[in-house]
Amino acid sequence: MLTFFMFLFVHRRRITFSRMHASLAFWTIGMTIVTAIGFLYANDAYRVMTYLKDYYMGVLLVLLLLLSIRTEASMNRLLWTYLTLTFSVAVISLAAYGFYLTGGTQTLFVSIDSVSVRSTGLFGNPNYYGMSLLMSLAAAAVLLKRNGKKKLLAIMLAVFTVTAVLTMSRGTWISVGSMYAIWGLLALRPLTKKKMAVLASVPALAVITAVFFRQMAPGTGVHPLFARLTDFDFTIREGRFYLWEQGFHLVMSQPAFIFFGVGGNQFHTYSEAGITNYVHNGYLNFAYENGIFGILLLLALTIFLFSRVRSGRAFANPFAIGIIGFYVMSLSNDVFRVREFWFAVAILLLFYQQEKNRQKVHSESIQNQTSGVPQT
Repeated sequence: MLTFFMFLFVHRRRITFSRMHASLAFWTIGMTIVTAIGFLYANDAYRVMTYLKDYYMGVLLVLLLLLSIRTEASMNRLLWTYLTLTFSVAVISLAAYGFYLTGGTQTLFVSIDSVSVRSTGLFGNPNYYGMSLLMSLAAAAVLLKRNGKKKLLAIMLAVFTVTAVLTMSRGTWISVGSMYAIWGLLALRPLTKKKMAVLASVPALAVITAVFFRQMAPGTGVHPLFARLTDFDFTIREGRFYLWEQGFHLVMSQPAFIFFGVGGNQFHTYSEAGITNYVHNGYLNFAYENGIFGILLLLALTIFLFSRVRSGRAFANPFAIGIIGFYVMSLSNDVFRVREFWFAVAILLLFYQQEKNRQKVHSESIQNQTSGVPQT
């Protein structure tokens, strides 16, 4: 249905597809072929369909935004709308976290496990909520760089960072830390002591705030920030090293698995192979479920994205750093099926598209001046 409406949108506006649109379309076709082959021997055919649906929705979201957002003003409106929604959720999540710690009131904004209480937003999953916070941090940084409402945006950055810490997601912690580090090295050059102090203040404030809650991991007497850093037990059957090793043996057991994987969203269905949980690594998950051809598709997508930010000026764009944050987080979670990843891809490509348009206009202006053609 979304494809049909997008076709009508493109047809009525008489929009032509560029090479960038064609690249995304060909990538989607390749992904469809690999997934369709895995469908032939999948344990659960319905899960394959949902797997492919996630990628279709992601690519369609990118194409729809590329075709509908044409100006910098419309881009800003989109980012402000997104930030308004995610900031509201983050504030409510912080309040819900506080209500649980002070009164024991549990809401859908927090989840409780044997180690800690975790902020989940509206996702019900702290890892997926962490991806939304990554996207929000990048959006706030873009608008802050454009000299917008600096005080409000600084507050947003602080709230998003604190909430990211309270997800208790190690992947989110590493990704947010990586983003801040790269922003500091690229966007704030030359670095001075004052700038470094300001850069370090937001994540430091987040950690201090989290520790101030004085929450203890149930039955341990250990603060959950430290418990989450020390609960890696890779020897148990749910441990990540164990799952990665078993996944490798599973893929190598059949030639079809080597080339096309075990099937989309199928890895955790192979209990007979000792698989007891999800992979918890986006790259290995992609490899195990899509095989060698899937790895090539992921490599093609990565080259496609980072070729758009190869210049130093573009690379310093906060959304380019946001994409790096998603790739870092994929070491812990499968981010490539999540809509926030594709939303970040769309915004990054929009920046690239607008920059190319500005360069084209500037080049035509210089050409007209040198040829003596009067400007209109």
